[in-house]
Amino acid sequence: MKRRTIGTAHVNYFAGLTTYADIALQRERYGDSRTAYLEAAAGYRKLQGEASFEALRATLMSGVAGYAAGDAAARPILENAVAALQARDPKERRAVLDALPALVLAREDANDRPAAHALAVEYRAIVATIDRKLPSVVAEAQALVVLT
Repeated sequence: MKRRTIGTAHVNYFAGLTTYADIALQRERYGDSRTAYLEAAAGYRKLQGEASFEALRATLMSGVAGYAAGDAAARPILENAVAALQARDPKERRAVLDALPALVLAREDANDRPAAHALAVEYRAIVATIDRKLPSVVAEAQALVVLT
């Protein structure tokens, strides 16, 4: 519908596409989610430039969807996007929270337990500073540290 009303050369189109991708990911429709995230990332880059935060988040989440689908090529996407986000403004680090558990598990799958544990500890620290008012998120972060 947004294609017809605002066209595909508008940031709101890509925001809607990202929302669709988020919902598809939650419903475990990983292929649809990844495709939508990648299209959104490309659109954001075209409209906002290579440094677009939205493009980086969409790329990151395409890696999460790919990893959830079992695609081994998703791990480098996750690693690169998380590194790029961590180098940005601390206020933008919240976006990293969406992907860190998947990256921890990807490192576990690759038998890189020290790196998985270090990232889990970092995730817990980020959660403690950002989401300390949400006990369920804090508990999830603590459980991830214990599992690694």
